[in-house]
Amino acid sequence: SRILAGIDGVIGGWDYSLGASTAKSYANSVLGEGYMKRAEFDAALASGKINPWLKAGETQTAEALALIQGAKAAGTSLFGGRASLTQIDGKISGELFSLPAGMVSAAAGFDLRRESYQFKSDESATVPVRDAPFDATFAKVSRDITAIYAEMAVPVFKGFDAQLAIRGDKYSDFGNTVNPKISFRYEPIEKTLMFRGSVNSGFRAPSFFQLYSGVSISPLPGNVDDPVLCPKNPGNLQYCGIRPDQKAGGNINLNPEKSKQWSIGTVIQPLNWMAVTIDLWDIKRDGIITELDGTAVIKNPETFPNSLIRDANGEIDYIQAGYVNADGDKLRGIDLALKMNGNLGTAKWDAGIEGTYMKSFKSRIFKRDTYTELVGEWYPRNLYVRWKHNAFVTYSEGNWSTTFSQR
Repeated sequence: SRILAGIDGVIGGWDYSLGASTAKSYANSVLGEGYMKRAEFDAALASGKINPWLKAGETQTAEALALIQGAKAAGTSLFGGRASLTQIDGKISGELFSLPAGMVSAAAGFDLRRESYQFKSDESATVPVRDAPFDATFAKVSRDITAIYAEMAVPVFKGFDAQLAIRGDKYSDFGNTVNPKISFRYEPIEKTLMFRGSVNSGFRAPSFFQLYSGVSISPLPGNVDDPVLCPKNPGNLQYCGIRPDQKAGGNINLNPEKSKQWSIGTVIQPLNWMAVTIDLWDIKRDGIITELDGTAVIKNPETFPNSLIRDANGEIDYIQAGYVNADGDKLRGIDLALKMNGNLGTAKWDAGIEGTYMKSFKSRIFKRDTYTELVGEWYPRNLYVRWKHNAFVTYSEGNWSTTFSQR
């Protein structure tokens, strides 16, 4: 559900807008076939009326089938989540002053948000359903976000425009981040040749699940050395060959993922029915949020210097595993596009292809490691293809239109 209200208008030659909204959503998971109610199924097996060792061609009796059917957990609510967002935002824009190439325009605004989320396992189902994939419940959590931004468009000289922008965000659960952007657009030959480019930074805030999901504590599966104290005290079993606890799950000390990127490209329109675009881009991300066990964390103290939690004596109290900020990745590629259009009698046609050539996608979790090239490799969750595109041809006449596409 969502409720939205807003006003806009003009004051002293400046456009303004104010808005307020609230939105709520709810989702739950319901079990399908393949799960059994624990108590009912145990009782059915204990009755001796179900034969778990059927031979080929044999079937259960009608009474056994009825017991199995009565023990099925299909339709049981497993867990659910609630999310809500309350937001107030505003913006003002207008012209500041005149330059020989045109008017300098500016805009500024703010964004106030409160986000909340709750995840809850169905306690009535947690115990009686055998081997169901339950996640830990966590209570309702929320965070407040305050953002302000400003941007300016400057016509430097005829055909050359520059844009300057900056945005600051303050999150109640991890702190502040400020991200600037500079971009330009140069059109030396009007409607025929244009160059463009940008440099900016960005961030991605950790999710509620990454911050607040249930935490479990367990000892490491094997002995490890304190990377700081063991080299200073070789052979001392107080620091060498130890087995501290590890905490896995949510991590309230996560920082946002950060990125720096640039792009530069051109748009060429040699004919009024044809346009070609070429854009080179580069992205570097740091502090990628990933999930690791305690052994991987303690073996890479350069990457996770703050994840070895020490007591008053300086000894390792526990290892913060689970979700952590790892190192990062580097991406580089080219976006290409060709678009054409024309007439065919009384009909119109459009054709084109838009694609991305991934020159490199290098990633690493630990700073001591070299980057691993992922392009062309297959992984269970991702396929890093070298080239991907969408090609299309559209034919239109009157009220009818047909499109053929290939990806």
